[in-house]
Amino acid sequence: MDNLLSINNLNIKLNDRNNNIHLIKNFSLEINKGETVGIIGESGCGKSISMLSILGLFPNPLLDSGRKISIDGSFYFDGKNLTFSKNILKDNNIGIIFQNPMNSLNPTMRIGKQVSESVMKHRNLSKKNAKLITLDLLNKVELPDFAERYNSYPFELSGGMRQRIMIAIALAGNPRLLIADEPTTSLDVTVQSQIIQLLKNLVKEYNLSIILITHNLGVAAGICDKIVVMYYGRILESGKSIDIFNSPKHPYTIGLLNSIHKINDEKHKELFSINGVPPDMTKKIDGCCFYKRCDSFIDGCEKYKHNLKNKSNNHSIDCNLY
Repeated sequence: MDNLLSINNLNIKLNDRNNNIHLIKNFSLEINKGETVGIIGESGCGKSISMLSILGLFPNPLLDSGRKISIDGSFYFDGKNLTFSKNILKDNNIGIIFQNPMNSLNPTMRIGKQVSESVMKHRNLSKKNAKLITLDLLNKVELPDFAERYNSYPFELSGGMRQRIMIAIALAGNPRLLIADEPTTSLDVTVQSQIIQLLKNLVKEYNLSIILITHNLGVAAGICDKIVVMYYGRILESGKSIDIFNSPKHPYTIGLLNSIHKINDEKHKELFSINGVPPDMTKKIDGCCFYKRCDSFIDGCEKYKHNLKNKSNNHSIDCNLY
């Protein structure tokens, strides 16, 4: 498989006179053409910002904090160095599916017009031709009664329909890579399955690559070829999806998987949960960032210097146990 995206040693810091906050720490990722990579972990572990930052997109709280944001690292797309280029979103190679369609779509504008605007901007087409492409996209994302829905407003659609509109907008520029940020959040299980199958179909039809940001391990297992496990702005484990789910190594990954209720579990079995809460990103941690919550803690973890190591078959672990 040919490499499409390479992110090398991404570091993101918030700097002011009194405090330096290291949000993302030595993050590296590679994705091949036609491959789907899942980034999983608890809320606040750095999943979204690690991906959106390379596109120059940051959450408003960071921008409004008054702190200076510094980014180090390199970013290559299909061999071309696009490191933090302002034109990344203009070259049509990357599309984004945001996690909350109701906040991302304009509630006062019909959905057909919203998709058409993206088509016109990315493909430089007339309104008439853009409408034809828009109808084709709405059909491809399997929007029910897509021709009639062209003139609907977002509030007239269900959550699953709105998410299909977001996918259509992301495809407007005919991208080669989709960044899907929690695309199944707040959707019921049946609709989640439909969205997963839709993304699978798009991968096959367009040879798309997808980066799936999610805390839903079931969704990740259903679509991803590779998995990256993040915690405290770091990658603690990465590898093929089958290896991560069938033979997890890091105690944090094991804890996440044990937290899933399984269909063959005994009735009334108590759900497993990882002890404690994720650490404060504003506080520096000496040693392993997970050891205070870890059931497999051994001597030396409190002084462990993080280093993601490739153990076998591209299965990498950052843990003192290994």
